[in-house]
Amino acid sequence: MYLLNISEGPFLSLHGLYIIGKRAPERTTAQYIADKLNGSRAHVAKIFQRLAKRGVVKSYCGPAGGFTLIEKAKKLSLLEILEKSGENVLHSDCPFNRDDCPFEECILSDKIHDLSDELYNEFKNTTLQDLLDEDKNAGII
Repeated sequence: MYLLNISEGPFLSLHGLYIIGKRAPERTTAQYIADKLNGSRAHVAKIFQRLAKRGVVKSYCGPAGGFTLIEKAKKLSLLEILEKSGENVLHSDCPFNRDDCPFEECILSDKIHDLSDELYNEFKNTTLQDLLDEDKNAGII
């Protein structure tokens, strides 16, 4: 069990957009993203077609095809990106997302709730541009 479990789709969305942003203005194919992230090309293509329809990336067909980042996408928060990629992000007081707690007061410390709030706020307040501005991973992208 992982305490923070982000599934494959959000992982591919966020990391794929980072790759596209770092490679700009060059077009990036779904195969390239899949290879870098050890993912399925079909899954990457499906996610990025959805992001293209929602105005995050521009999709190009043909042998010189691929994806480029739409400039306004850089201003999107990581939370907005997850939502545009089809994820339903919920913020709950309970880290187990339970409505039927048998206790009057949570047995977990307020620190757990605070950490949940901090993580949610980090995703809400961090933009794609913030990630792209960091000088990380330049050699492998």
